[in-house]
Amino acid sequence: MVIKDPDKPDRRVVLPVKSNIAPDNKGLAYTVELVEREHLPEEERIKERNLIGKIQWEPKPIEGSADDFLEKETKGMSGGGGPKDYVPPELVELCRVFLADAEGRKFDVIKKHVKENIGMCSDASIRKALKRIGATSVRKGYQQGSEWRIADISGIVPQAPA
Repeated sequence: MVIKDPDKPDRRVVLPVKSNIAPDNKGLAYTVELVEREHLPEEERIKERNLIGKIQWEPKPIEGSADDFLEKETKGMSGGGGPKDYVPPELVELCRVFLADAEGRKFDVIKKHVKENIGMCSDASIRKALKRIGATSVRKGYQQGSEWRIADISGIVPQAPA
């Protein structure tokens, strides 16, 4: 996995995500430097931008896992402690607006709405977003499944009609 280093914005870190055959706690780091192309004739150097990107690898491996760097990168984002708690703010807002004008919506309907408006999101991320806005899953009745609803101002979740 390649991650922007949260401490040094110009630096990228290449880290193992999972390994069954070796320890996965060391990675590599690099920066991209702009350098002049030397092979162009003098008249073409003046006409064109004469810069290209060159990867500069750091000589020593870096310590830490992908989770360590992701946790640093996502700290403070949308109410959470790390990458497992992160929910994109646009997903939270989309769910809030979508449920605000409805008495309840089935999860599949919410998932379809998210896919149409944001793109693919995991079921877990959608459920986290729903919980973040205070929505709860309410059973409709026998073999009718459940619907997600937002509690009203008093904090009482409306019950499905019997």
